[in-house]
Amino acid sequence: MTSNVQVLETYLKAIDAHDVDGIRGTLAEDVVVQAPGASLSGVDAVADWVAVFWRAFPDLLHEILTSVESDAVAAAEVRFSGTHTGPLALPDGDIPATGKAFAFTYTHITRFADGEITEDHVHFDQMDFLTQLGLLG
Repeated sequence: MTSNVQVLETYLKAIDAHDVDGIRGTLAEDVVVQAPGASLSGVDAVADWVAVFWRAFPDLLHEILTSVESDAVAAAEVRFSGTHTGPLALPDGDIPATGKAFAFTYTHITRFADGEITEDHVHFDQMDFLTQLGLLG
């Protein structure tokens, strides 16, 4: 039997591989994702959101550092890294590529049902991220 953390890891590896079908295979059709600046509902919305990161950070990489799970919930600390080589789409317009590399840790609090992600809450320090991209002093 696949653990919930393994499902989360499969999801993150699919993101790293730019594998839309792999992403869809880990998500419930009515998945809900909450992240800084994003409140998403449905597998299509999540796939579109991930594509924004592929465009801006084509070399993105996720590494689960620590994780714990209980029943239908898993929590993970993840290292996220990449290089800003493409435009980053924001509601107010694109941020041009800075060419800067970044690496930071963030967390997932994720709920599962029937081997799929049903809800994912992502928490990270936006100020640290934007500073590493050279967008803040």
